[in-house]
Amino acid sequence: MTKGDIKGTKGPRTMRDSEKRMSNDRRLIEYLLPIQANCLRRRRRHGKQQALSQGQDQEQS
Repeated sequence: MTKGDIKGTKGPRTMRDSEKRMSNDRRLIEYLLPIQANCLRRRRRHGKQQALSQGQDQEQS
């Protein structure tokens, strides 16, 4: 196997795959990060609301 053979058969294909993977990962990360942040914010808000409502329930009872 010469360098030319390796480059011709495996090199470009693996490079393209890795490039695709990298771009896909970046897109996924860029897409998921804001959603994740929103989920965390919502969860925190819900948690606070639940805690408040539980506290009110206990006070009423």
